[in-house]
Amino acid sequence: MKPTALAKISAVLSLLALTACVTNSESDHSLPTDRGAVIPIDAQADAGDGLKKWVRPVRVSLVGEVSPLHTAIVDNRVQWLRTMTGHNIGRDDGAGGNVVLIVERDLPETALSKHAAVLMPLYSDTSAMQADLRDDGSDELCVAKRATSQAKPFELAYAAGLVPADLSAEEAMACIHRLLVSSMTWSATKGQPLVESDDPEPDPTKKKIARGLTNFLEVVFLQSTYDRRAKPGMTADEMKPIQDRVMNKVLKRLK
Repeated sequence: MKPTALAKISAVLSLLALTACVTNSESDHSLPTDRGAVIPIDAQADAGDGLKKWVRPVRVSLVGEVSPLHTAIVDNRVQWLRTMTGHNIGRDDGAGGNVVLIVERDLPETALSKHAAVLMPLYSDTSAMQADLRDDGSDELCVAKRATSQAKPFELAYAAGLVPADLSAEEAMACIHRLLVSSMTWSATKGQPLVESDDPEPDPTKKKIARGLTNFLEVVFLQSTYDRRAKPGMTADEMKPIQDRVMNKVLKRLK
C-alpha cells in the first residue's frame, strides 16, 4: 500500500473518531455480570484458537480515581465502537459492568490492594494474579485481560484493564482506546508501531502512516469479529474469507 493511500486511511479514520460525539452515560442494570461463572482466557490451554467475541451486550464501568475526562473519553470510544461493530455497547454508571476500567495511580500495586476482586476472575488463582501484576506490570497497562463464559467458552463474558490516573488527556485517550479495542476483538491490538525505525526522532510522516495503518487494522479486526457471519469458535481459516471481504469493503469506502 502506497504512503498516499495510508495517509488517506489515516485522515478518514481520524474524521470518524472526531465525528463520534460524546454521548450521555448509558446504564443497564438488568445485565448483571456473574464474575464467578467465567474462565480466564489465559487459563484456557485446551480451548483452542477459535474466534472469541461478545454476544451479550457490553457495559463498561469505571472504578478508582475516575475524573470527568475519563468518563468523557469512555463515552466517546463506546460510541465509536458501537459505530464500528454494530454491537450493543454502552457505559454503566456503577461498578457492575462486564468490562471494567481501573483508574489509579501507582499501578499495578494499587490495583492489587484496592481492586483485587475486580481482577481475580481473570486469573486462575491469587498467586497467578500477584505474580503477573508484581512483575513490573507495565505490560498489563492499557490492555484488557479477558474471560469467557463457562457455559460457552468462545463467548466473551468479562474483561478488565488498568488505566494510569496521571496520564495526559492525549495519553488517556490512547490508553482507553487501546484497552477497549482489546476487550472487544479476537486479536487484541497491542499498539506497537507498524513502521519500525532506529531513528530516535523518526520522520513525523512515518509516524502518521503507522498510526493510520494501525487504525485501519483495528477497523478490519472489529468489523470482521462482529460481522453477522462470524460465529464464536470459528477457526482462522474460516474467518479469513470474512476478513478479506471486510478489508475490501473498507478499502473501497476509502477510495
